[in-house]
Amino acid sequence: MEIKVNYELREGKIEYYRIIYSNKNENIIRNLIKFGARVNHRNKYGQTALMKACHYGYINNVDFLIKNGAEINTEDVDGNTPLTNACLNHNTEIVRYLIDHGAKVNRVNKNGDTPL
Repeated sequence: MEIKVNYELREGKIEYYRIIYSNKNENIIRNLIKFGARVNHRNKYGQTALMKACHYGYINNVDFLIKNGAEINTEDVDGNTPLTNACLNHNTEIVRYLIDHGAKVNRVNKNGDTPL
């Protein structure tokens, strides 16, 4: 049986992103990566799994994704970074984590805003 962990839906979302939206359990993400899920895959908006984990406040997923090669300073089509997503959603634990792991705090998005 073939498992298509990188299957994209019509709207450009990769299926395993939906798991990140609805589940804090990093064991599920661990298994998806084990079966070939691309950590830095971007949807049609340029968003990655790390960006979604930062948005939803899932610190365990953030930690696991970064330890498995997720790009911490990547930008979506609007110039927002994982740090931007964490700040916009008041996820202070993730903000601290990202800064401690090298997130750039002065990146400017298309609106001229920085994460902080």
